[in-house]
Amino acid sequence: MEIINLSRKYHFSAGEDSPHSQWGTGADWEVEVTLSGYLNSKTGLVINLIDLDALVKPCVESLNKKHLNKEVKYFAIHKVNPTNVAKYLYTNINEQIKKQWGNLKELKLISVKASKPILGIYGTYLHNMDSSSPRGISN
Repeated sequence: MEIINLSRKYHFSAGEDSPHSQWGTGADWEVEVTLSGYLNSKTGLVINLIDLDALVKPCVESLNKKHLNKEVKYFAIHKVNPTNVAKYLYTNINEQIKKQWGNLKELKLISVKASKPILGIYGTYLHNMDSSSPRGISN
């Protein structure tokens, strides 16, 4: 049996503190989540997309329309930057996926404004990743 990769995109908008403005700044983001697995012989699916959405959407929604520095506890102690946003999402999404399915293979964080991936985290790397030595792809 061959392993199939399944990717699905989610969107969120979030704000953060800015040294250039007392109002802060905001950005629109796209998160691409990739799972790998075998096709289920009964359903013909790797995972039902409704089930995947139920696992991923709450994590993405925890950032949507939020001022990250002020409304998300994680960013009270971690600097808001693409690496930490991707790490936050990967950790929380993977925690949900592991309960029912397996491990998250990859997460890409994409700036909607730039229309290109700015950071990708691969599951095998994150387990030994600390903020001082990010691994994955970055532009």
